[in-house]
Amino acid sequence: MPLMKIKTTIIAWGVLFICFAPFIPQASSADWPTRRGLDQNGFSSETGLIAEFPQEGPNVLWRQRIGTGFSSITIADGKLFTMGYIKGNDVIFCFDPVTGDPQWTYEYPTDIFDKSHEGGPSTTPVYADGRVYALSRIGLFQCVDAGNGEKLWSHDMVKEFGAEIPQWGFSGSAFVDGGRVIIGAGVIAAFDAKTGDLVWKTDDYKSGYSTPKPMTIHGRRVLALFAGYGLVFVDLKTGAEISKFKWPTKFEVNACLPLLEGDRVFISSEYGMGSAMLQVNEDFSLKTLWETKDFSNHFNGSIWLDGYLYGYSGHYGRNDVDFRCVDAGSGDVIWKEPTVSRGSVLHADGRLIALTGEGELVLVHPTPEGFTEISRSHLLGGKCWTEPALSNKKLYMRNAQGVLMCVDLGAA
Repeated sequence: MPLMKIKTTIIAWGVLFICFAPFIPQASSADWPTRRGLDQNGFSSETGLIAEFPQEGPNVLWRQRIGTGFSSITIADGKLFTMGYIKGNDVIFCFDPVTGDPQWTYEYPTDIFDKSHEGGPSTTPVYADGRVYALSRIGLFQCVDAGNGEKLWSHDMVKEFGAEIPQWGFSGSAFVDGGRVIIGAGVIAAFDAKTGDLVWKTDDYKSGYSTPKPMTIHGRRVLALFAGYGLVFVDLKTGAEISKFKWPTKFEVNACLPLLEGDRVFISSEYGMGSAMLQVNEDFSLKTLWETKDFSNHFNGSIWLDGYLYGYSGHYGRNDVDFRCVDAGSGDVIWKEPTVSRGSVLHADGRLIALTGEGELVLVHPTPEGFTEISRSHLLGGKCWTEPALSNKKLYMRNAQGVLMCVDLGAA
């Protein structure tokens, strides 16, 4: 697809008040610089959050319009980054996370990819060392200056490396480690984070819409990607294949990041597969500990906490998606909760923070004894399938229609 002239602008929109461990350079514990947080597992180390919502709900600090899409939010170095689709262009936005004031935008033309949903970008821009990295639906991987939005370098993953655009477009985000930025677009490629020079690339494992995730297993630093083929482990330094586990789903959708505890890796997807717990042996051969079709994360991952998995099960296009607790040792479903549906979940300050697909924010006590709701408030309308982000006691969430909201979760 030919690209028109790319434009960087400083935007002057007014804030619309209507009253979602790897080494990340310059990242503090309160930052949220990558998809699913600092460790890519949905956990935040922040404390001092609100114990329960007041009757009128938590305080909404600001709102902004960011265009159509499912891109999540990253916060680092005093800046907030996200993406949306507006009038034929994907737009990378930079805001002040405290005030919501716009800082800059970076635009490039692309297709909306509105198959079975509203469309727009679903990759999340990733921050590291003064740079922002983002992948478009058609495979344009770009690096821009986090201070002013100017393009520093770019690669076309399709034309240069033979990556195949999946039917919903690329949806995986990047990861930065040791001066390299790594993207999984079926082909996994590592680039010098500053220059964009190719360091290594792999064969094409087919895009599964997921994001590369570093892991340390048996003392070895590796990279895991839940690709269209299934789970793939490669050497983080060289890209050499270490092992792989076939997990074939209809439409090759394996969108959730795998989760690691010790030498066990949890994977989950929809389209008839469900979940599996794998043991990684010292030679990196993989043993299946259990499989179940009773727990299937569509594209938002679970929280693995104290021997249990908490997450959404079912296809988001249906109405029977619910929130479940699953025994991580056996795969047995412990309880189900239908009033928390088709959304996302993170963990902070000893609680689960769940956002439903209809925009209800729910505080939940994580316990296998039964679903224990602490507080609930309906804050957003529209389709809220995107994982929120938590930074400095503020929760940032969006809907598919393009409303970005900042909510104060700090204790009074």
